[in-house]
Amino acid sequence: MQNTKRRYKFAKHIGTILPIVTRKAFGRKGFAEQQLLLHWREMVGEEHARYSIPVQLVRGRNNKGGTLHIQTESGVAMLMQHDAPRIIERINKTSGYELVERLAFKQAPLPPPGANVPARARRKPPRPKTPTRPVPAVPEIAHAPLREALTRLARNIASR
Repeated sequence: MQNTKRRYKFAKHIGTILPIVTRKAFGRKGFAEQQLLLHWREMVGEEHARYSIPVQLVRGRNNKGGTLHIQTESGVAMLMQHDAPRIIERINKTSGYELVERLAFKQAPLPPPGANVPARARRKPPRPKTPTRPVPAVPEIAHAPLREALTRLARNIASR
């Protein structure tokens, strides 16, 4: 039986793999177009990207002309509303088709940088394995397995 998977003898560029890997995660949030999240800063410009983030893309009919929901800091929504035609044009030009027809703004504080980091990555570092207090020795116990078990127990208690 032949292996149907194709193996490559060279490294692939991360840019070719990333959209495939992230498609499912972005799709759950309403972002079938990863380009909105990955290139937000280039699409809206540095002055707007600093105070805004795309939240959700609601598709229009036939996947054209959707509504992009944007969360902005207080007061920035009015400035972005003024620049909305330019922002929509840049987003559509980058995506290659009419992806966004209108923008909807929600004024709220932006989450701090790194707030979307999974809980696994935010865990506290593990405690050191070395005990902080000295472990009492038990040389008077002749039975070696029992002596080793008691020594491990003492180390475990001392490390807490």
